[in-house]
Amino acid sequence: MFSLIKRIAIVAALGAALSGCVVVHTTKQELLYSPEYIAWAAVNGSYPVEINGNPLGSSALADEKLLSAMTMPHWIIPRNFHQIPTADRGTGHRLVLVFNPVSPFTSGDSLCEQANPETTRPGTVMKIFGALCSADDNVTRATAEAEVQPGLHDPRFIELLNYLLTATLPERNMDYDSTDCQAPPCG
Repeated sequence: MFSLIKRIAIVAALGAALSGCVVVHTTKQELLYSPEYIAWAAVNGSYPVEINGNPLGSSALADEKLLSAMTMPHWIIPRNFHQIPTADRGTGHRLVLVFNPVSPFTSGDSLCEQANPETTRPGTVMKIFGALCSADDNVTRATAEAEVQPGLHDPRFIELLNYLLTATLPERNMDYDSTDCQAPPCG
């Protein structure tokens, strides 16, 4: 009897501890990806970002606040991000972020092809999809989710966002050995 109560207590403690975890999954890189690709594809030392469903609001100021909370992984230069004008969405090299998509079929695979997917306000769990795109093609993609408050006042929200960036823009291509890259910018 005591061991059953002890097991239940351990499971409950683990559940409580894990409920606050940030989970990053479905990370995938294509052959083209390397950290040098980001520098090559940057515009005037800054990388373009397409934000969909910003939980901070729908204004340009809300987008600027979100971009200022984002931290480029230290192994990548440039270090800055800028918002893509609405007219230029869905084109060129860019990082696409989608917060809480409505469709259960949204995935990192479809983000580059699908400009302005429908999103919803976060519930108890925030889900963010990220994709590094070259026109309609994926270069990398990742998904992150956690129980966070949607705002810059919650350090876990910023942590979730930056964990997603680290997974979307990894230090090296885990799916392909990029030491023998033949595509621009290294080929």
